[in-house]
Amino acid sequence: MPGWYKSERNGGALALTRTLLLATTALAVSACSETMPNLDLGLGANAESDAHLSDLERAQKQYAKAPHEPAKALTYANILKQNGRKTDAFAILERAHQANKSDRAIMSAYGRLALELGKLSLAKALLERADDPSNPDWRVLSARGAVLAKQGDHKASIPFFERARLLSNDHPSAVNNLALAYMMSGEAQRAEPLLRQASMADPTNVKVRQNLALVLSLQGRYSEAKAIASRDLSPEAAESNAELMRKIVRIEQKPQSAMQSVVASSGWETTADDKPPKPVRRTAARKPKPKAPAPITAKASAQPALRGSAVETSSTN
Repeated sequence: MPGWYKSERNGGALALTRTLLLATTALAVSACSETMPNLDLGLGANAESDAHLSDLERAQKQYAKAPHEPAKALTYANILKQNGRKTDAFAILERAHQANKSDRAIMSAYGRLALELGKLSLAKALLERADDPSNPDWRVLSARGAVLAKQGDHKASIPFFERARLLSNDHPSAVNNLALAYMMSGEAQRAEPLLRQASMADPTNVKVRQNLALVLSLQGRYSEAKAIASRDLSPEAAESNAELMRKIVRIEQKPQSAMQSVVASSGWETTADDKPPKPVRRTAARKPKPKAPAPITAKASAQPALRGSAVETSSTN
């Protein structure tokens, strides 16, 4: 379905690949290996009436009455996740899946949260089963593409992202993922209009803007990239990023190979929060124009880390 910049330096420049190369690491995680937290599901004998409860308390109370009911488990897990309790949400979905092995909605939410938590093997197995060809869910398709992308198979992820974009009516997260897949496949010029479209559809999304700044840098358009990055970063950080990208592109035989070193796992949208799509007008993608490669004089991995936010793995249920 995760910009590419790291927000601040901490104790000096770190190696680029050490700081940001997270997307190619697949974690083989079994559903049985998780230790489920002990959740207090009761609200006490003197609980207030539902009208005075928070959304979390209300969902918790309803879940406690029927912990194996899929709808209640999904509602409770989603609210837990929104409150930053992703481990608890994961445990709730794990339990719900054990009680409802064939429920595609449970498998979808469970798989997408597993993806967000970096459990790629588990996510892949769940999402493959959740994918219903007769009733396709764009969130599942986008998440399946994100699994492939995070495993380094960016070209294979493109068809999943393209279908997700079509089915979602150009949801910003689906458009973002497709753009990143093109970018990681060496087609930065095809990624640019998609990222501009996603940024216009969701102006609050900082990471999409930083992805756009990276794409512009990879095309040598450093002033534009700096101007966009400066909306969310300090002028110093934006200038540092622009200068670093100049060095990376200059020293690489193929500029897109630098992207393999700076992709981070937090950029592929896993769309786990069930946000409704915003209808937006599609922008025709430009055809890439070949550029003469620059001579190799050094290795990109020796460069310091970029600043700012990275690709998203935030799960939007």
